[in-house]
Amino acid sequence: MNVIEMNKGKSFEHDFRESAVKQNLWIMRINDTYYNAKEYDPKAFVPKQACDYLIHKDGELYLLELKSTEKKYITIERDGTNGMIKQHQYEQLQKLNGEHEHGLLVLQFERDVDQKTFFMPIDGFINFLDAKGKKSINVLDCVQYGGYQIPQMKARVHWWYDVKKALF
Repeated sequence: MNVIEMNKGKSFEHDFRESAVKQNLWIMRINDTYYNAKEYDPKAFVPKQACDYLIHKDGELYLLELKSTEKKYITIERDGTNGMIKQHQYEQLQKLNGEHEHGLLVLQFERDVDQKTFFMPIDGFINFLDAKGKKSINVLDCVQYGGYQIPQMKARVHWWYDVKKALF
């Protein structure tokens, strides 16, 4: 499938991955088998993945869940309500977070207008959930709770993200 034909979320994932590869970062996509298996057998037990990608840099492992929206906010699954950021994702990222393992949400807002992309450390995200009790997150929330913007640049069609510089 041509990148142009992909949905915008998949295009974001593709550009992010290509940016990391071009910066000589080790990156691995974790395939999400949940939806494919449930299509064939709705009763099948299939574990849900915590994140989309793993990146290794300088002895540190980064677990990344990417979310992209054209809106100024991203919804969060909480208390039985649906959301783009799933509860199992942020709970698993928090459990996997350690001394050399870093859970990060990669949040892209307003992708069709004034695109802003942030790394949001999972600890900051959990602090945000505990303090605010909201069911969505926006750029201001992201910055107030430890998120930081990823340097990015648009080429002709694709975006380039300075992943290496943004990782701590």
